[in-house]
Amino acid sequence: MGGEMPPDDNVNDDATQVVEPDDAEPTAADQASDDQGDDGEDFDKERALATIRKLRQFEKQAKALKRELDEIKREREEAGKTELEKLSSRLAEEERKALDAEARVAAAEVRADFVEKALREGVTNLQLAYLAAQADGLLGSYDDGEVSDHDFKTLKKRYPDLFRTTTGSADGSAGNETPPVSGGMNDFIRRAAGR
Repeated sequence: MGGEMPPDDNVNDDATQVVEPDDAEPTAADQASDDQGDDGEDFDKERALATIRKLRQFEKQAKALKRELDEIKREREEAGKTELEKLSSRLAEEERKALDAEARVAAAEVRADFVEKALREGVTNLQLAYLAAQADGLLGSYDDGEVSDHDFKTLKKRYPDLFRTTTGSADGSAGNETPPVSGGMNDFIRRAAGR
């Protein structure tokens, strides 16, 4: 009775910080009046933007604190390790990076080999042919620095439209209906000039 004060609704007991009235949770009466729309207030754009700015600032601060906490955890883990444990974890990380690099090199070798051999096989759309061979499991594999053969026969059976059709003869007019022009360059120039 003597010096006690009545509890204040604006004080948060958990954090002992004063809660601003506009940050407080809306009561059921406030929500009911908002739903009915009889308070007569319109949407306050400036207040809404200020609230959004506050929330974004809070989010930035929370992310910064999380990064700081993660860094402290990592430092504590490192401090608790012996020198041998530190070296072994670093070695494991470097081995993982080396395996990733080797896998990327192998994939690049297989792709380069496929492109080179696909050109000889008469593939017209290299990218589409590579994707089809990859999806169907027709690519060769990379072992000991060598790429095994790709299955172009099966690829040609399944996707014949990816390959060039050979028609005509092997001379300069292959695929044309007119035979190649005989004669030398001088004859060609004279015909072009109209003489």
